[in-house]
Amino acid sequence: MKELCGDIFVALHKQHFDAIVCTINCQVKKNGELVMGAGVAKAFAQQHPWLPLEWGKRVSKHKDNNYIHMPFITLRHQRPHFIALPTKIDWQCKSDISLVAANVRQLSLMIDVLGLNSVLLPRPGCANGGLSWAKMVKPICLEHLDERFTIISKD
Repeated sequence: MKELCGDIFVALHKQHFDAIVCTINCQVKKNGELVMGAGVAKAFAQQHPWLPLEWGKRVSKHKDNNYIHMPFITLRHQRPHFIALPTKIDWQCKSDISLVAANVRQLSLMIDVLGLNSVLLPRPGCANGGLSWAKMVKPICLEHLDERFTIISKD
């Protein structure tokens, strides 16, 4: 796993990545859109206005099936593909470390299955999620994410 500082979208234009991860909550609005009102999710929604509705439909479909929230991918004609990584259920709550840990493991398996070589992601569950990178999240990432993964933070 590599780490770098900066803006996720600036880094995306400086270096090629097969996929970029957006950390999300699992709250869907009445209009069917995923709540993407802060942090990296808001930045994704602003740059790709079609994402909240598409991801809202996917999250709603899985909620209806009592599905445990796992990462999912939106394949695009041009790379990078977009991966949604749930870190919390409700946008108003702090991130759930057990959900983050499970989804980091699932993310690694997903990348193996898809044969992707480079993935850019923010520190999952940190920033608006309130988890400690150094004490809680980084050890999980170090255990499950190899050199194909680049973690980016603004600080």
